[in-house]
Parts: sequence; C-alpha cells; structure tokens
Amino acid sequence: MPVEVEIRGPLMETKYKSLLSLLKKKGKLIKEADQLAIFFRTPLHNLSLKKDHELEKLVLKFGDWGIGSRKEIEVFLQRGHFENALNLLKAL
Repeated sequence: MPVEVEIRGPLMETKYKSLLSLLKKKGKLIKEADQLAIFFRTPLHNLSLKKDHELEKLVLKFGDWGIGSRKEIEVFLQRGHFENALNLLKAL
C-alpha cells in the first residue's frame, strides 16, 4: 500500500540529503509535488495557506492531535490571489 511522505519544517541540508538518499533507496516515487505552505499557529487551530501546481487554498485543521485524524476545512482561492490572502493573514 502506498504511503505518502511529506517533509516539513526546518531541516539542515546534510540531513535533507541523507533522508532523500534513504527514501530513494527504500521507496518508490509515485508523484512529486512542488508546494508552498505557510503555517499560522493559533492556540486552538492550525491555519495554513497553500499553493501548488494549480490550487491556492486556505486550510484550517482543528481537533485533538491524539484522537485519530483531525477535522479540516479547505477554502479554495481564485488563482492568483495567494499573495492577497497572505497579506490579509499577516494583517490579522
């Protein structure tokens, strides 16, 4: 069964190269995605602004990390409005 691997957060270049090498040896690339994700932490929720090949969206994740999967609300933006949404979130 395919397993999605997503690398996030601060990662030193040497650790990145080591991890990439391991994944190339032990895994099989099914799909590559070029995604930009900006995360905004709040006391209760995780809000992110994401952009990939064709989609731009706001994503709100909420619920307890320890109890299964969390709930998620996605709001898709009109293409080209990523920077406007980012400026709005920065202002808040």
